[in-house]
Amino acid sequence: MAASQSYHVTIVGGGSRGLRAAPGRLRLVWAFSPRVTSAAWLPSITIMTMYHVALDRITGPSGDTVTAST
Repeated sequence: MAASQSYHVTIVGGGSRGLRAAPGRLRLVWAFSPRVTSAAWLPSITIMTMYHVALDRITGPSGDTVTAST
């Protein structure tokens, strides 16, 4: 088992919450480890892109359901 470590969390910017705090938090995450952050975001962006492309192919660009003709 790994040894326990103590840590502390510093709130930057006076502890603002919500959307105003998002840019600062994102900046902190990227500053911590750009490689890890990129590796985490890449699969998410890839999956969402594939989902939207597949959905567009199924429904068509106008949003109408495409049916196969026989």
